[in-house]
Amino acid sequence: MMEETTRKLIRREGNTQGGALLVYMGIMNAAVIVLMVISTLMQMFALFASGSSMPDLDDALINGLMEKATEISNWGYLLAIVMGLVMLLLWKKPSYFRQTILVRGKKMGVKAFLLITVIFLVGQQLFQWWYLLLDMISNSLGISLDAILESGNVDTHSVPMFLYACLLGPVAEEILFRGLVLRSLQPYGKKFAILVSSLLFGLFHGNLMQAPFAFVVGLVLGYVALEYHIWWAVVLHLINNLGFADLLPRILAFLPQGTGDLILTVFLLACTVAAVVIFILRWREVRDYWKENPTEKGTYSAFFRAPAMVIFLVITVPLMLIALPLLSLLQ
Repeated sequence: MMEETTRKLIRREGNTQGGALLVYMGIMNAAVIVLMVISTLMQMFALFASGSSMPDLDDALINGLMEKATEISNWGYLLAIVMGLVMLLLWKKPSYFRQTILVRGKKMGVKAFLLITVIFLVGQQLFQWWYLLLDMISNSLGISLDAILESGNVDTHSVPMFLYACLLGPVAEEILFRGLVLRSLQPYGKKFAILVSSLLFGLFHGNLMQAPFAFVVGLVLGYVALEYHIWWAVVLHLINNLGFADLLPRILAFLPQGTGDLILTVFLLACTVAAVVIFILRWREVRDYWKENPTEKGTYSAFFRAPAMVIFLVITVPLMLIALPLLSLLQ
């Protein structure tokens, strides 16, 4: 039976992590909204100053205003990263980064990195299968999956979104989830820390397309951060966001139609087969690692019942679950 003192500590940790995620979500949304409002007001002021009247604001002009405002508001994501990291630095102090987040584990060898990368890339294949499953579900609801896929994709053709999604975002997310969250939960067991930080990482993405994929890759990133170093988790995150999500599609676009998709499919299937072989050969190591890091009964319950964590779950979970029917109503 878990002691009441331990239960209170875990619940306090749930409040801390839930509160930190809520603050970061609030900063990100506020930064984007504020920049959008400022941009819209400035454009409206410039139009009225030039002699335009309200009837002159036709649909084309309004769409142009919103497009420009969205372009400006995208810088809010970068602003949120800076603000979030500064607040974390002021909250936890530089010593926390040196002694906790940047703590070193085992040395990462070439063989280990290649094996982990292959396993990590299986997440891409799982994402493709998840897409097919959602496609069947959406078709049964009479809606197009393109709307769902579009809601989860980031247009990296603009400078701020490229910097956010492909470079600075992965670094900030690793510091938040594999730094603050993962390391804070580590005292209650490595398994608990990896599972919970991965779940929160998936929910943080806030959409049905990315959440399961983020959870799966979060398991690998969490293990790498704990056993090796957080910067190796950053490298893998960059491989996914910068390499697979951005650079690779740009390169494959130069190939004849269908060739790029075929190459990518064969490559991911090869990685999946290789990962299965690796797991079969090393399943005892995986089993032993799991058994060596048990979680005390009641830990999950105490953590997820923390008020701040409950609020975080209430905000993120329903939004993902209602995505499909909501889109069907909007179409």
